Amino acid sequence: MARFELALPFKGARNYLHGSDIFNTLSRLAPDVSGDNAAYVDHIKFARVIFHACALDTSEPADRNAVVGYVGFQSATGERTKAWLMDTETTATQRVPFDEAAVTAQVILDQEAHSATMGRQVAKTPIENIIVATKALNYSLSEPRAGQWLFGQLDLAAPLPDGYTNLRIKMTKLIRGQFSVSEISVDERNIGKIQFIAGQV
Repeated sequence: MARFELALPFKGARNYLHGSDIFNTLSRLAPDVSGDNAAYVDHIKFARVIFHACALDTSEPADRNAVVGYVGFQSATGERTKAWLMDTETTATQRVPFDEAAVTAQVILDQEAHSATMGRQVAKTPIENIIVATKALNYSLSEPRAGQWLFGQLDLAAPLPDGYTNLRIKMTKLIRGQFSVSEISVDERNIGKIQFIAGQV
């Protein structure tokens, strides 16, 4: 079993680690974790907001209190590898800029259809666009009961593609102010679901 230290920055003015940076880092590690160059992250679930640098363990941890997330990797042959995101209590020292407002401005909301679309990839990576579009959709339909809307879980049936021409987020479940589930479609192909939860940071 292996342990990978994740070098993760804060995004924009946030004081917590953004799910997009965690997902992208894990995606780059997928071949090393699974032993398959075509492997991808097919599941990520956050147990809580992450304020410190974290590590990825492929063996089930003895200290469950240090677990901040759960990850699944899918190989080209269908073999799955489970892993755990662990709090290291080490402060993240890097910070990267992110103009979320510029990305949000490209999101087309349809409140009646409970959907959000983007005609092109605006942010650098697909997951950033997905998170921003889902967040905008959530806020358009329901204010969080407490705190803010946060990316909580992602389940994918295929790797997120680069260079798409249409992204659509379709909300299929909403517990107002608390929780949502949305389907992710890229170029008219459904590739997964994303969950948001309301929480304090």
